[in-house]
Amino acid sequence: MKILLQACALLLTIIAGASFAGPADYVYRTYDNAGQRTFALNAGSTAIEDEARASSASLAFGYGISESWFSNLYFEYEREGGNGTKFEGVEWQNIFRLTHGQYPVDVGLFTELARPQERDEGYALTVGPLFETEIGRTQLNFNLLLSRSYRAVGDNPMKMGYQWQVRHHWKRLFEPGLQGFGDMGQWDHWDPKREQSHRFGPALFGTLDLDDRRAIQYNLAYLFETTNARQQNTIRLQTVFEF
Repeated sequence: MKILLQACALLLTIIAGASFAGPADYVYRTYDNAGQRTFALNAGSTAIEDEARASSASLAFGYGISESWFSNLYFEYEREGGNGTKFEGVEWQNIFRLTHGQYPVDVGLFTELARPQERDEGYALTVGPLFETEIGRTQLNFNLLLSRSYRAVGDNPMKMGYQWQVRHHWKRLFEPGLQGFGDMGQWDHWDPKREQSHRFGPALFGTLDLDDRRAIQYNLAYLFETTNARQQNTIRLQTVFEF
């Protein structure tokens, strides 16, 4: 519990001080624990050369409705530069597990309906397949996501992004890996390379078991921008309390 409180303090510090892949975004995975409840804290901060730092955070409550369906309700906050922290919106995420280990690659379906606080932004719908496999003790994930805003002011074409992750199962409390996020632009007409965003970097994962059902999970990553001419880096952290 002490670790959870320390993680909460760090996340709230980022909130106070501080498209597709926002600073607090994480790599989506399928779940198969029916009845599992979760409380998650996500936070991240991006530093861009010659621009003010942008930070965001979210609080999420999740529940495993069945072995094939996990649902999350998110409350998002953000802060840009010297401006105060503000409430950004609400998101309802659902992850459906389509396979259960009978194939070399497990497949899931991600859906998210977001309602921004700014009503001019309308509603945002994101959907896409989730893929996961293991080679020896190494877990591999790749997600392809399509997103579009509806009832929003201005032109809102469907956009495409991706996520990937490598996680090596070494020690349960300490598992090294890599994470990556990318924004390609319009799904059927990608942005020029200099306008795309591709971020990747080292990551750490771990699980602290409290008893047979309760556990604390974390993942921490430091991401570098690989396409933008300006220097850019992001640090992100997710802590999940399962009970």
